[in-house]
Amino acid sequence: MAYTEARAKNRASNRRLLGVALKSLAAIAADFTAWQRTIATRRTMKDLTSEQLKDIGHSDAPRPKVVIKAGLMTNLMSMR
Repeated sequence: MAYTEARAKNRASNRRLLGVALKSLAAIAADFTAWQRTIATRRTMKDLTSEQLKDIGHSDAPRPKVVIKAGLMTNLMSMR
């Protein structure tokens, strides 16, 4: 009797281990597929023109803006 109980416990733990391994493998596969889609989207978006980007609802990449206060050139010229 003790032999069959010990054997049943081993089989149950092996099944749980297999289930955990399969779940983690599925998660890895899903992450890899999502990563591939992200890369493909970035490559496609990179090749689009600004007009095409506006058509699909994406604005141009944000660029740094230079803010110049009124009277700056006058002040610089007076320092000269």
